[in-house]
Amino acid sequence: MILGGAVAPNVVIFNSVVNGFARAGHLDGALGTLRMMRKAGCDPDEVTYNTLIDVFHKLERFDSARELLEQMWDSGIRPGVMAETYNNVIASFCEVCNVRKAKGILELMIDSGCKPDVVTYNTLISGLCKVRRADDALQLMREMEPAPNTITYNTVINGLWRSRKDTEAQALLDEMISVGCPFSVSTYNCVIANLCRSREMEKAVDVFLYMRKKKCETDEVTFATLVDGFLRDKRLEDAGGTLDWMARAGIPSDVKSYTKLLNALCDRGSAQKACEIFNLMVDRGYAPTLVSYNVLLKGLCKALRVEHALVLFREMQEREIQPDVVSYTTVIKGLCAARRIDEAIDLFRDTSFLEPNDITHETLRIGLEKSGRLEDYSSVTGRKDQNA
Repeated sequence: MILGGAVAPNVVIFNSVVNGFARAGHLDGALGTLRMMRKAGCDPDEVTYNTLIDVFHKLERFDSARELLEQMWDSGIRPGVMAETYNNVIASFCEVCNVRKAKGILELMIDSGCKPDVVTYNTLISGLCKVRRADDALQLMREMEPAPNTITYNTVINGLWRSRKDTEAQALLDEMISVGCPFSVSTYNCVIANLCRSREMEKAVDVFLYMRKKKCETDEVTFATLVDGFLRDKRLEDAGGTLDWMARAGIPSDVKSYTKLLNALCDRGSAQKACEIFNLMVDRGYAPTLVSYNVLLKGLCKALRVEHALVLFREMQEREIQPDVVSYTTVIKGLCAARRIDEAIDLFRDTSFLEPNDITHETLRIGLEKSGRLEDYSSVTGRKDQNA
């Protein structure tokens, strides 16, 4: 055994053990070795800290990564000339929206003689855009010594558009073209998203067709953005057509996009079409969620198709999707509207384990009142009618 006295442990041996645990994702083992190292009187060095900071970052334990860097500095050790350790800590601060400290790390990095690379700048620029400081992100982009790459441009352009700085974003997009910085699918997606936000759907479609012409691979984000744009513009048929195109092309969508379409159809009063889309979604292999069911239940009850709503209500339970208070309240409202008060009361009693909320109580109260049975309210709910 190394610690048994046959071989005196040194920092190289300990670092090998720490690295082995880190590669295996065994964080407890790596930290245990660090404690053992200190107990043996062997001071951790730059390699020890860099290895542990890297594994903390990969495991998204950002606070721990920062604490370890502070310990490293307190010990008089600096990460040296390798940018990766600094980049990991900058990313850790940006993940928790603390760009002030992230910028402080960049300054320390430069002061220690370590040259920031494009990853350093892209990470901090992304953090600035995340907290809606697009102007600062653009300024940092202008100051960076390595040339901005596609990721840099994409991040700042998207940040400017999100901050409603359309003129600046367009200027940067034009600059990207003039300097010959290649567009990626993310660039195109960013442009399409902004056009959709501005309700310039024809231009968004033109960009999409241009992507296809240039043989730039579209992805799920491209299509999901178009679906959202069509829905925002009340072009439900085009939204459905986009989902059909995705299915034919073998491009995966998600339940969220289908559910948004269901909601728009139900709001328009097209419950039958919503049912067809719901069935199509299931046929294409997308499992409905609680939200999907609640949206369709609401649409069916709004259309006074309460019998169909009850079938759907039972179906969701057969699929082991437990109805929530929204599901129950929706169907109770539908039953009351159909003058099926006794069934509404029975369903209300079934909600006891969910603790029906004020909306559920008020829904039943209104239904009873309209049916001339308001006197039943207190006995059914255990509450006194506050409106009496």
